[in-house]
Amino acid sequence: MEHTQQKPEGRLPDCEWEVRVVERPPTWRAVPYRITYLLPRTAIDADEVLGLQWWAAREHLPSPRVISPRVLQWSSLFNPRFFAAVTKERGGWESRLSWTCPEEAPDEHSLGRLWLESTLFLAGVTLSAAIIQSRHSEGTIASKYDRLWEAGVLADEGVITELRDLKLTDPSGLCQERWISVPSSAL
Repeated sequence: MEHTQQKPEGRLPDCEWEVRVVERPPTWRAVPYRITYLLPRTAIDADEVLGLQWWAAREHLPSPRVISPRVLQWSSLFNPRFFAAVTKERGGWESRLSWTCPEEAPDEHSLGRLWLESTLFLAGVTLSAAIIQSRHSEGTIASKYDRLWEAGVLADEGVITELRDLKLTDPSGLCQERWISVPSSAL
């Protein structure tokens, strides 16, 4: 079966947007990896998100992610470390959301746990679906190891101490590259 590239869809937003390429420290892969954040200055619709994704692909930007102003606002509640990093670089003009009942707002430790549990849950669900649908690949499996590595970093930082014994960031531990070499057919 011949693969043909789809015709680009969507449209580029009328507003300005920032492009930030962030290099993350080496993980289990032993090399740094890069992520591109596309940050439009104003609200954009689904067609414009799609247009930005196509543009990023044509520009060969590494691992692009569109972060709309609304998603950035939500990150102030559910991923405050990300929100703080973006607003620090932008000068802090972004508006943050607040909890309806501040006395019931989770502390940073609880938010870290929520983020981790959500990330690991989604990684497990997407990997399971890929395996069931025979769409798994070395890249699919590798991205799930990335989530385990992130969990290990949080464990090492004391956010999720229960995971420390797993030594997820130890090169001789779970996230060794040799685990990736298991043929996907063996799954």
